[in-house]
Amino acid sequence: SNARNSNNISIISFHLIEDIKFYSDLTRFSKAYTGTGEQIIASIVKDKLGRELVIESESRSTQSVFRYIVPYQTPLNAIKTVLSKMTTESGMPFFFYSSIIDNKFYLTDLETILKTESFNVNRPFVYDQSNTVRDDLESQIVNIAAIKSTLSENTHEIAQNGAIGSNYESVNATTGQNFGPYHIDMQEHFELLKDLQILPKEQNFVAIDKEFVADPAGIDRSPITSYNSKITTKIITQPYKDAYGFNQEAFPGQEKLSALRQSIFNHLLKNMYTINMPGLLFTVKNIKSCVGHQVAMDIKRNDTDFGAVTIDEKRSGHFVILSKRHNFNIPSETHNISLGLSKLANRSSIA
Repeated sequence: SNARNSNNISIISFHLIEDIKFYSDLTRFSKAYTGTGEQIIASIVKDKLGRELVIESESRSTQSVFRYIVPYQTPLNAIKTVLSKMTTESGMPFFFYSSIIDNKFYLTDLETILKTESFNVNRPFVYDQSNTVRDDLESQIVNIAAIKSTLSENTHEIAQNGAIGSNYESVNATTGQNFGPYHIDMQEHFELLKDLQILPKEQNFVAIDKEFVADPAGIDRSPITSYNSKITTKIITQPYKDAYGFNQEAFPGQEKLSALRQSIFNHLLKNMYTINMPGLLFTVKNIKSCVGHQVAMDIKRNDTDFGAVTIDEKRSGHFVILSKRHNFNIPSETHNISLGLSKLANRSSIA
C-alpha cells in the first residue's frame, strides 16, 4: 500500500488479494495424483483448498489417465500445471476460475464457453461514439462509457508464435521412437472447427488469408500457412506401467493437441478490449455474468457515406470475459464494472 497526503486530502491506496489465493500461496505440498485432468483438479481442490469444484464443461478432456507428481507447488499452481495438459478433442483449452458470488471453483473449456449463450444475448452492451444515451434505465445499464483496445491484431506476432503455421515433433526417450514432424495449418484447423460447429455459424470468421504471399519478390509462392514459424519438440518418457506420465499421451497423434492449444490461445488473445460500464447487471448472483462466460457487445460507428450509425461488425459480437473488476465510488455513490474481453472469431458477415 502507499499513502499520499496534502493539506486537506489524505489518500491511501492498498491492494487486496482473495482469501483463498492468500491461503494457497502459503500452502506448498508434494504429492502424486493419478486420474484424468478433471479428477486430479477435483482432488487438489478438495484436499488442499477445502472447496467444491463445479465442472461446467460439456466436453471431457481427451487425455487418458495420467500421473502427476506435484513438485512442492502451491495448490493453485499445481492446478495450473494440470490445466496445461488438458484439451478437448479439438485442442480447445480448459479454464479454472472462482467467482465472487460463491465459494466454489469452476472448471470449463473454451468449446463449452463458445456454445453457451451470452447472458445478455437479447440486450447487447452498446458503445456509441456519439455517446447518445437515452433517459430510460434499460438503455443506461447497457451503455458502455469507455472502451479501450488493449491488444490489437498483430499478424506478424501471431505468425512468429506459430499460430498460423508450425511444426510439431516428439522423441520417446524410453523407446527411441519419434513422431513427426507434423505440420499444423491453423486455417485448416479453424475450418474443421466450423464444420464441427464448435465455432458458432454466426461468428466463425477467422482472418487468416491463405492467398497471402509472404515473399516480397513473389518468387516463393507458398501460402502463409505453409511456413513453420515455430517448431515444437517434445521429449516423451514412459515412467509408469499403470498410467501415462505427465508428458506422455495415449497415441502419438494426440501429442499435437498441446501445440494446437497454444495456437488457439494466441488467436483468442489477439483482440482484447477493456470496457467500463454501469455495474447494475453484475450485482445479481448469475454465474453466466462471471469470468469464463460470454457477453454480447455492439460497437456503433458513424457511416459517413450514408450519414447513418451502423454496427462495426469486426469489433462487435460475442466476447469471452477474461477479467472483471468492480469499481465503487463512495462519494459519488456509483458502481461501475471494468471487463476484460476477447473473442476467438469475428462475425461471419464481415468475411
